[in-house]
Amino acid sequence: MIKEQLKSVVKDMDSYEVVETKLETAYEPFDKPSCWKAILRIAALEQQGKTAQVNKETDKLLSIIDNPTMEMGVKAIQTFKYKDASGKEVENHVIAIMDKDLSICYGYIIEETDEYKVVKQALDEIRQ
Repeated sequence: MIKEQLKSVVKDMDSYEVVETKLETAYEPFDKPSCWKAILRIAALEQQGKTAQVNKETDKLLSIIDNPTMEMGVKAIQTFKYKDASGKEVENHVIAIMDKDLSICYGYIIEETDEYKVVKQALDEIRQ
């Protein structure tokens, strides 16, 4: 299931190799993909200087954080290797939120990407 989500990053899928997969319980609200997406929308709007829209999106994010649904499943953290465009072997991690049966992927984020760094920084600030 996770392999399918990585096709946009891993161009040479023949070189894709799972190093390790850890399964943990996913917790509301910070493991919720809608929380991640809201943070990314806010960051994009901030870069565009759209303050009014940032405020609306921030209200939506706070609503997600303040009203968890508790319908979470499993957080799969997978370490994987692949060859980049130059043929160099690269190791990376993906965090996927899945249902308890591991049959549906609700959302994922790949570490070592700008998106991940934005989400991680925002969540660290929210948790403080």
